[in-house]
Formats: sequence, structure tokens, C-alpha cells
Amino acid sequence: MVAAVARWAAGLVLVVLVVLVGGVVGEDRFWGGGDVALLEQRVRAAILPTSPVATLPAFVSHATTQLTADCAFDDINYNDTDGRSWWLTRTLLFSLHLQRVMLMAIELATNSSAEPSLRNRTNCALQYWLDNDFINDNWWWNEIGTPHIVAKILLTLNPSPDMLERAQPILARATLSAAAAATGCNRVWASGSFPPACSPSFLRMLLAQNNIFRGLLERGNTTRLRTAFDLIYSTAISQCRRFPPQRTGAACQALTTALYMGWGYGSIFTANMLSITSWAANTSYAIDTDPWNVLAQYILKGQRLATRGPNFDYTTSGRLMTYFVQNDEFNINQGHYHYFAAFTDFRLAFPAFEPPRLTPLAVIFAPLLPEVSPSAPQSSELQAFGKCLLTTETCDRPAETVHYYDSDYLVHQRPNLTISLRMFSNRTINSECINGENLQGRALADGVVNLFQTGREYENIFPVWNWKRLPGTTELQSPTEYTCATVQDVIHRPWTGAASDGQVAAATMDFARGHSDHIYAAKSWFFYDDAVIALAANLSSTDLSYNLTTSLDQRLLNGPVLIEWTNGSQTEFAANQSVSLMGVQALRHDGIRYDLELSPDAVIELSTEVQRGSWADITQGPSNPVAHAVFSLSVVHGVGKAVTPTCAYRLTREDSAPDTSKVTVISNDEAVQAVMVQTTDAATVFIVQRQVMSTAYLARLSQQQHASLGWSVTPLSVGIVTVRQAVGSSEVELAVNNPHLEARPMNVVLNLNGLTCPGATNDRVIVELPEHTHGASTLVACTIVQS
Repeated sequence: MVAAVARWAAGLVLVVLVVLVGGVVGEDRFWGGGDVALLEQRVRAAILPTSPVATLPAFVSHATTQLTADCAFDDINYNDTDGRSWWLTRTLLFSLHLQRVMLMAIELATNSSAEPSLRNRTNCALQYWLDNDFINDNWWWNEIGTPHIVAKILLTLNPSPDMLERAQPILARATLSAAAAATGCNRVWASGSFPPACSPSFLRMLLAQNNIFRGLLERGNTTRLRTAFDLIYSTAISQCRRFPPQRTGAACQALTTALYMGWGYGSIFTANMLSITSWAANTSYAIDTDPWNVLAQYILKGQRLATRGPNFDYTTSGRLMTYFVQNDEFNINQGHYHYFAAFTDFRLAFPAFEPPRLTPLAVIFAPLLPEVSPSAPQSSELQAFGKCLLTTETCDRPAETVHYYDSDYLVHQRPNLTISLRMFSNRTINSECINGENLQGRALADGVVNLFQTGREYENIFPVWNWKRLPGTTELQSPTEYTCATVQDVIHRPWTGAASDGQVAAATMDFARGHSDHIYAAKSWFFYDDAVIALAANLSSTDLSYNLTTSLDQRLLNGPVLIEWTNGSQTEFAANQSVSLMGVQALRHDGIRYDLELSPDAVIELSTEVQRGSWADITQGPSNPVAHAVFSLSVVHGVGKAVTPTCAYRLTREDSAPDTSKVTVISNDEAVQAVMVQTTDAATVFIVQRQVMSTAYLARLSQQQHASLGWSVTPLSVGIVTVRQAVGSSEVELAVNNPHLEARPMNVVLNLNGLTCPGATNDRVIVELPEHTHGASTLVACTIVQS
């Protein structure tokens, strides 16, 4: 082992010397001086591992034994250019060739004891690719992935002028004009046409990054380098939108109709931005303060809230949540191209998937965060976030609630629990199925509610999921599976949104599904402390054969399941069984309590069975069987006209302290869904009002609040309102919103009883929702009138 480390260290020193003085094996190379030389040194250092990879020599030895006389690999089918990537499903796809050449070049650069013949074999294998210039059916490989890999190999090999000349047709696909035309992560990678559905910032990022490599390979083309860096930094600005000033804490989110803040486009964007800014630090190419601050806010106020433990919330990763880990016998990842083809840093390009980051949904850029320069703004927060992701210990999580209105996504974070809600509207895409990914993911934004304590509650569960029982969703239990063709066969309605004061939130969604049969549910969720209350009203289905159900959860089974019955007794539910039950008041599992507010004859379905499937069922992946014991809990509403029209339940984290909160459902119908919650810390009223109601109706709402609180708020127009009074305070804080974002500017009129608010007249206040706030809540501080 010591000898191996010494050989690796000697090789790495040689690489650094080559970078600084130029040339190898008798070749002269002028890379310019100063900033360009430093930039190249940092890029090449990023491509190489920071410590020896124990299995790399064996991998390279095995690969070279498969080289033919013309330097192809005899186990690769070079005629298989089918679309996607290089998942090892039915055959070895041709892009494995470049992966092997990349690792051969890395072994050559870092191991001073590598076989003398390895250089010739590596150059020959690269030459084979350059001469054939294989074209994939998927545009991404041709325009971005292949140029990126070839450039990394060339930077590692320090090739001859002849080799550079032969590589030009591939490298030239990464044009600056295409990067400028793109608007995102692929701009920060490099070239031609790309589908408009692609995340704009993702495209721009990748396109421009490839031009950094081209600039270095063109003997230090400073014009290309400057333009590429400028394009990348402008992407940081366009990637994010700051919340309005009245919202506590600025935040950013991806400005696309599909949510990709997590793994995939969001992670690749952030990882490459962090890498690029580190290469350029303390040079004339360094990032300015403004784009850096936007990037930092995107990470801290966006991506950080979408994580728990080491992992992203799967609903923030779009179709790419179906990625999986598949390493070969040398522990080299064979799961998906979006590693060695998308990343430059070796740790990201060839992830080991070692604890605590075990799956692709782990935060891939975690190793880069502790390396942020201490002189960078917000560096301490970024470093702390990175260290949190890289440890198995519990990290501090402040109480914070954020509604990402452009993405129909809400996060309610507490020190010991994160609750997320994913919805869709006529402004966003519910889900997508592209390249054979996410075959059954149509319901991923149907009001999915996740409760995370460790972040591992749903880790690798996806192949065995019942995709019609995703947590929080109301679905028809037809045996017909979802498919790519029907993934967006949904009804996009405008009534989706939330109001939040940063600590509590009310969210709502008019959920409708229409195919040959139709289902509908007026759904609302109310978030406070360690809990979420879910209401559904006007539930209906035209299907006469299959049950309509609402899933409370479907997660990995983790420990016993305890049932509390309405008669006061308790029983433990056995593993590996599935039953229908009546008379259940609450259930407890995995540190979560499920309180049911149902009619006495309501039926729930409870399962702890082992569920089976395969990655091939949901994506381009192996058909090997996968099995997990799963906790699944659903409420059965019935069939057709017999559907029970309402449903109410609460999910909360179990605590050693008794729950003394008082929850009152004030109203649960299609017109108004309202809840009053009284805890030891605060009294909160949540109201979702879809229709203008009669004076008598509003009077009843007011009386129920006033009797308990001494004050009341009732909307005289449609909208969402949260009203929160801290115990002992003489003030209340209102958060007001209206889901019909396209109609702004608009007003929400509130009737006050026992309160006075700025601008109030005759017990009424008109809350303006200005046009520039888009979907953000308007906050109003009011005072309690002492009677």
C-alpha cells in the first residue's frame, strides 16, 4: 500500500511539473503564464484523484487486455448508438470506450510505475475514437458529453499537436455562440441545438465549461476563456430569482416549469459552478460578488432546504430520481453517464457511493462545499452545509418554511423533521418521462407529502413502489400502470399555491385527473411545528370499478407499527401482511404519528409486506429483482358515487413529550378549508377560501375563532390566509396570498374581529398582492384590540 501511494504521489508531482513547465516525453508546449498556467494547473488537478484509487491499476490492466489491433475494445458494440446513455442493460454501449480511455489517462498521469506501453495504448485508443467520431442518437452526447470527455482526456495526456488537430472536429461542437444562445447549465458545459424543455441554466453551464477546456487546449486562448467565464457567471444570475424584500431571507429557485433543484440539472449546475469558481479564484477570471451571492443563496436558501441527511428530496429531482448505483467489479460506477461525462472533479465524475452518500440522490457536490474559500461571502454557511452532508451526525436545522412559488414546491423545516409538499398547476409540469426515465412517475406532483428525519426514509424504494400510492396522493386504484405516453395526461388548474410567514404555511391544490374516468379533490395542507394537517373535500370519481384512495405514506419499513383504536386499545401490527381495517384512530411508525379524523365506518388499508420490482420497471436499468419491506397506509374513499366526500388527517413527529396541541377543523368543504391550531407556543388559524361566501357562513367561521382566541379573521374574497399569534404577544402576523398568480396585481379583503391592521377601515383591511411579488405571500402585522 505504501509503495502504491508513493507511485501515485510521484506521478501526481510529475503532472504538476508538466503543468507548470510544459511538455512531457520530449514534447514542447506553451500554455502561457500567470493566470492561464494557474487555471490549467487547477483544472488538471481536479480531473485527477486526490488519493490513490486502489482498483484503478487492475481496471486499466483489464481494459488494455481487451484492446484490438486497431485499438477498439473487443467487448464493446460500436454500432449501438441507441439514444440514452450507457446503462449496462442489454449490451455494452459504445461510450464505455471513452470512460476507459479517461481512466487509462488518469492512471498514466498519476502512477509513475505504470507500464511503459500504457501511453501508446491510451493514445491509440483515443485516436480510434477521434478517427471514427462516433455519433449517438441522443444529441446531448454529441454536443456536450463527448466534447467534454475528449477535452478532459487531452488535458490529462498533454497530447501532441497532431492529436489536438484530429480532436478539433469534436471540440469545435462546443461553440461560444451556442453557449451564449443557451440559458443555463448546458451553457456552463458547450454547443448546437438543444431541446427547449431542457433546463436552460443546465445547458448554458455545460456549453461554456467546454469552452474553458478549449481555451486551455488552444495554447491559452484568453479571448475564449474570458468569454466562457463571463457566460458562466451570467448564468448564475439567470438561474435564480430572489424572493421579494418582504420575505425573510432571500432565496433562489430554478426558473423552469419542471422542478430540478435536486439531483440532475440542479446538482450538476451547482457542482460545476463551484468547481469553475474554485479554478478561477484569485485570477483575472474570478467570479464577481453579485453572481457569487446569487449562487450562494441558490444553495443555502434553495438546495439546502430540499435536503435531509445526505440526500435530496426525491421530488426535486424530476425524472432523474430514478437513477441507481451499479458499480463493476473494480468499483467503477456503471450506472449512468451523468457522472464522468458531466463532471470534471474526479470525486464527482467517478463517485464511490460510500457512506454516508449511498445513492445518486445524495448531494453530489457535498465534497466541494468545505473547500469554498474562507474569503468568499457566506463561506462559513456553505462550509457548514458541506460538513453536515458529509457526516453521519445530526446537524442543526433552523425552523424555516419556504414556498417556492415558481415550482409549486413547499418545504417546512424543523430541527428534527423536514416536511415537503410537491404540487403542480397550469404554470408547472407535473412530471416528465424522457429517454426511458421515470416510466411510472405521473403522480410525482399530485400533492406528494414527505416527512424526513434522517433523509433515508425512501432510499432506493422506487423500484418496488406502488406508484398509485405515493405519499399524500389521491389516486384511482386501477391496475393499469402509468406509462411514458400518459405521464402528462393530467388537468392543469390554476388554483395551486400557498401562504407562509416563514414559520407556518397553508397550501392548496385543486387536483383533477381526466382520462376515460375523472377524479377530483379539493386539497389543502397546513404546516406548523413538527406537523402537517391534510384536508380533502369534494372527493369524487366517475369510475365504477376501482377504489379512490388517499395514501398517507409509503416508505421503507423501519421498526414496529403500532395501531391505536377508537376504543382506546393498542396493538402491534405484524410484519409482512396487508389488511383492511376499520375503527383506527392513529398509527405510529418510524418516529411518525398518523392521526385520522375519519367517519366511524371509514376503511384504511395497511401493509407491511415485502414489495418487489426492478429498476427496469421505472427506467433504463437492470431487470434484477429488487425487494424491500414497505410500510404503506391509505384511506379508502370508495367507488364511483359511493365515494366518501371528505378526508382529514394529521402527520406529526413523535416526541417523548406529550402532545398538548388542540386542533380544530373549522371547515372542510370545497368552498372553505380552515383549521385552528393552539399549542403551548402559538395560536394559528389557516384558511383556504375558494369562493366568496355568504355573510352567515363567514359569521360562523368568525365565531369559532373568536370563542377560542378572542379575535378572528375571515376572507371576504378568495385567497389563502395564515394568522399566527405567539403566546403572550399582543400582535398577530398575517400571510396572505392568492393562487391565481396570473391575475396579479390583486387584493384579498379580510374582515377583522378583535384586531386592527395597517390601513384597516370599519373592521376590514384590503391586502394588496402587488404584481412584482409573483407568487410570494404578502405579510401584514396586526394588533389585538383589547376588549
